[in-house]
Amino acid sequence: MKKTGFRTGIMLCFTVILVGLTGCGKGKTPVGHWKLTEFAENGDAVKEKDLGDYGLDDAYVVVEDDNSGYAMLFGVRADFECDPDKGCFDFEDTGAVNYGASDKKLVLADKTVKLTFEKSKDLSVDEPEAGSETGSAATGKSGRPESNGDEGYFGGDWYGVLQIDAWDDSWEKLDDERYDIMAEVKMNADGTGEMTLWDDDMPYNNPISKVQISTRAGLDEEIGAITTEGGYFLDDEIEHADWIIDPGKSGISDYMMIDAHYYDAGGNLAMDYTIKLKKWGSDWDDVGEYPPGYDRYKELIDAGKGMPDKLYD
Repeated sequence: MKKTGFRTGIMLCFTVILVGLTGCGKGKTPVGHWKLTEFAENGDAVKEKDLGDYGLDDAYVVVEDDNSGYAMLFGVRADFECDPDKGCFDFEDTGAVNYGASDKKLVLADKTVKLTFEKSKDLSVDEPEAGSETGSAATGKSGRPESNGDEGYFGGDWYGVLQIDAWDDSWEKLDDERYDIMAEVKMNADGTGEMTLWDDDMPYNNPISKVQISTRAGLDEEIGAITTEGGYFLDDEIEHADWIIDPGKSGISDYMMIDAHYYDAGGNLAMDYTIKLKKWGSDWDDVGEYPPGYDRYKELIDAGKGMPDKLYD
């Protein structure tokens, strides 16, 4: 069975954070197309021109005359019913979120997070299906560049599993969850390179993580190890040596493992995460556990297919 994608899990947590605004919109249905113009957390605001850095440049809410509606966040649609008497949007999967509305502005907020939407004059929106994504994510065609050729042990396509150990209440819904994840490693002749990690819900062109890497000595002298030099995981900055990936420690062939910590905007430890990867085409019997989408992975391998941009069509 296909697991819910990682981005969808983030949306569940994000929705929980938004619950709590007093129903200042009671009695009024905010009909229209509302475009996100500002995101603020703990008083730090991200203006419209910078929303693209957070994957929110195309975020919007649509509310219809019959009180139905949907929100598009991170390119994923979530349907809701508007209840003007209670002043809330009742999402199908995540429950009720209170709203405040005027003729030109729609606000979702709590003590730490505030989303401000403004009514858009352009109401001609192509309506995606519930749970779908738009753009290249929907087709799974990211236009990934071809490999430079032989890039050693680390270069190439990798598939595996991401597991979360949550320490913060806002990430509780992801605690102990396991997600399929794909990775591409591009290595240069000078030992530097780049690693991109994504899944079906956070695609290659808007990935979970992108880090710059360099090679270093490892327990296996022939293989060596890689370390991060910069980049990000979600919205957390990854710096020099935050990840040190040394395959020689495991004794497993064609294998990499990342153990790391995620800190929120306030600098607090929010979760630990573990990523286990094997080269695309490898079996997992020697790992002792299997990613949630392993059956689908085997179907693709047995059919002689290379790693797709999306595990599921």
